Amino acid sequence: MPFQFPLNHVPFSLYGSYLSISCVEQGVHQAPSSTERIYLRSHHGGGRSVLRLEATLGGDVLKLRAEASPTVVRLSHPQGFVEICFGGADTLRFRGEGLGLRLSPLLPTVAYVTDADSVTLNILALRSQYRVSALAGTLAATGLYRAGPREGTPEVSVDVAGEAPWEVALDVFGSTFTSPPRPPFEVCAAENREAFEQFLGALPEVPPDFAEARRLAAYVLYASVVAPSGLFKRPVMLMSKNWMDYVWSWDHCFNALALAPGHPELAWDQFLLMSDQQDEHGAYPDAYNDQHAIYNFSKPPVHGLTALELLNRADPPAGTLRAAYDSLAAWTSWWLSYRVLPGERLPYYLHGNDSGWDNSTLFDQGVPLMSPDLSSYLILQLEALATLANHLGLKTSNWSEQAKRLLDALVTELWQGERFVGKLATGETVTSQTLLHHMPIVLGRRLPSDILAKLKENISAFVTDHGLATEEPSSALYRPDGYWRGPMWAPSTYLVVKGLRESGFDELANTIAGRFCATCARSGFAENFDALTGEGLRDRAYTWTASVFLLLAECLN
Repeated sequence: MPFQFPLNHVPFSLYGSYLSISCVEQGVHQAPSSTERIYLRSHHGGGRSVLRLEATLGGDVLKLRAEASPTVVRLSHPQGFVEICFGGADTLRFRGEGLGLRLSPLLPTVAYVTDADSVTLNILALRSQYRVSALAGTLAATGLYRAGPREGTPEVSVDVAGEAPWEVALDVFGSTFTSPPRPPFEVCAAENREAFEQFLGALPEVPPDFAEARRLAAYVLYASVVAPSGLFKRPVMLMSKNWMDYVWSWDHCFNALALAPGHPELAWDQFLLMSDQQDEHGAYPDAYNDQHAIYNFSKPPVHGLTALELLNRADPPAGTLRAAYDSLAAWTSWWLSYRVLPGERLPYYLHGNDSGWDNSTLFDQGVPLMSPDLSSYLILQLEALATLANHLGLKTSNWSEQAKRLLDALVTELWQGERFVGKLATGETVTSQTLLHHMPIVLGRRLPSDILAKLKENISAFVTDHGLATEEPSSALYRPDGYWRGPMWAPSTYLVVKGLRESGFDELANTIAGRFCATCARSGFAENFDALTGEGLRDRAYTWTASVFLLLAECLN
């Protein structure tokens, strides 16, 4: 029997689809506490709730128990049930008995009937039409289109009678509806189950205690993939199909690493996502979806260390290495050309968002800020360029020499005997109690042993019973739900664990990894976690969290 997951935390979807069944209301960016309200959502253009789904009995709307598995959502009541599965990326199948089904658009909709067995919902805001077809049973619609005074949008709904077993299909199309094949509901469910099991089977193995969490992590990843469309030139794993349904330009790196051994082509696709929207200056977008790209901020250049790790985990498809090299060269040059102040040697951030640690206390004294993590990532990225150039038989330019010079500048200017510090354009040093100060641990044995020993000691102050806080718990600025002012995050955990291992501090690395994985097994794959209680916070189906769980649990196996 397939495992089940909480629908109020994890949306029900299909690999490649822009549709999901969810409890997330439009504009509400917190996980719902219950499954009483259920919606059909579209993930084009950043995600919107499209239809409210309600089960009815005698015209009354019922409260239902929702059970979700990777293949079927079942809404049950003592009087009957409604079941939902995917019949393809653009098709949902509904069936029920004893209960009816009401579909109510949440956006301005024109509804019309073209034959006795179907109703079309034309939703201009989504540039799509939704056709509801009765395969068994009867449909009734309200608010059908009639020309008249434009005094508002009539309320529209489609009802399916529930006295006898019924079944309907919902298809999304653009200009012209053509009926797809209609295999039996059970066949659709079985095909989807097999596809998920194949995806799961290729992912990293984990210790037995984490087997159930591995299945949920696999589903979060599998169900978050959408097909190429618009700005998306390749299959894309969204960060979530709750409301974080974009791809951000460091999040995708962690997904690529988790996918690499079992799904190498998909992994390299994730790695190259930002190269598809790289601008003429070499900058990656901060984030984008299939319809919009945002360049107002950047994200930290963790792409070099990702490329090096990908080379160890998955053979790149033909042509991929050259594309990766060219893109990384332009991205690195952007940082070193446009983000270094005159007379300085170290690059800077202009906003907390640029660092990925949006509201970290390191930025409380202002910007431009030369932060120790940024130079550390760029050192690794320069080394990655030298490695890729060697693989490609290219002249290496002076990547390695640039890496050495940047390492020297980092240690000379930002190491102050006890910790790395930030530096403002005025020359003033910046300190706080954020973990960001200690992210140079990613450099491993490139740093002197005395610095590594001190970094290990400093990082230990952030370790809780559940993992690694992002602000020291003793800090006056620590907040349990303070985003990057306390909560535990997957990317910072992965990078610190990786750095500790490469520095020879395996015991501390395994402690942090084990606690993080145990927290995920208890609390799911939240965007971040309360570092003192382990409670999941914000979006509860975040792909980089699921990916980091798989990466860290794999090493505990």
